[in-house]
Amino acid sequence: MAKSLKAFLTYLKNSPELFTHSPVKVVCGNASADFDSVASAITYAYCSYQKDPQHPIIPIVNIPKVDLSLRRDIVRALDGVCISEDLLFFIEDLQQIRNKTSSLTAVLVDHNKIEFGVADCIDNVSGIIDHHKDENLYLNADPRIIETTGSCSSLVMNYWAPHLDDPTSIKDVALLSLSAALIDTSNFRHKVEQPDLDALQIYSRLLPSIDREEHYNKIRRDKDDLDGLTIQEILRKDYKQFLFETAGKN
Repeated sequence: MAKSLKAFLTYLKNSPELFTHSPVKVVCGNASADFDSVASAITYAYCSYQKDPQHPIIPIVNIPKVDLSLRRDIVRALDGVCISEDLLFFIEDLQQIRNKTSSLTAVLVDHNKIEFGVADCIDNVSGIIDHHKDENLYLNADPRIIETTGSCSSLVMNYWAPHLDDPTSIKDVALLSLSAALIDTSNFRHKVEQPDLDALQIYSRLLPSIDREEHYNKIRRDKDDLDGLTIQEILRKDYKQFLFETAGKN
């Protein structure tokens, strides 16, 4: 079994046979692909693998690969845990996986309704962890955790940490999840809910040497770094596509 986040992602990339079995299971963040969404998907997949290595879940970054470079906070945080973009799975990878399997099921993190762009790929929603308004869909999903928090990553960490025999095995994803929570809550000063505080206790145990204020300031600078980006790239960085349903057609 892969013992590090990098080893886990490398294993997924080097195991094409995983995509031919049915059902293939993915965990997918939302279409904004902000830090919280990306960290939540990667954390969920890796923690699930630590609990059940026989049934790995593939984490999906819900944007085209070319757009990841626009999110400098995410790129630099991933680099800090030795993860390059070539080890990640993007929306085009999801489409390729869909073509190789007869059944594809998804866990949704940081959203609770399948979004335009991935809806045609997903046959079933098997789980949800989210902190947005409940759309009252997929009521049989397990887990189905929809709760107000500053960061969805807090809910993901709180869900998995008690289930792991060796919580120290998730230090890399704990750092990513902490980083997402720091951005979403301005270092636990704004929009903080009890699940965020519960997750902070986990991070404090796993990452005792982290200077939270220093780490937060670095991520904030990376997130705000637009140097060299064109107007089109800045707009693409924050772009999110919606599909609006109508009651009927004329």
